[in-house]
Amino acid sequence: MPTCIPACYGMIGVVQRKGPAYASTRVLRKTTVDEDDVKKGRELRSRIYSGVGNSDIFNLMDKYFTDLFTFSTVVTWGYLISKANEEVFQPQESHLIIAASIAA
Repeated sequence: MPTCIPACYGMIGVVQRKGPAYASTRVLRKTTVDEDDVKKGRELRSRIYSGVGNSDIFNLMDKYFTDLFTFSTVVTWGYLISKANEEVFQPQESHLIIAASIAA
């Protein structure tokens, strides 16, 4: 989230300079977070990270940072990424995006 907001501001600047043809107002997601997002978040995170060598980090995050871990699972994986996986990306592409974001 901290890096997404400045990126959005930058994209708004592009749209203001170049016009609305450089943006889309298509909405992929519903306006609320629900139990389905919880389920999808857990499933997608588990599927993407099943083959990663440090997948135990999630157990430690859940143990020591429960609120943050739950929020991340539901909002990041369930609400944001899972819908993009349904309509835009394949899971391996999402994994690459997440890995690149972490590395950056």
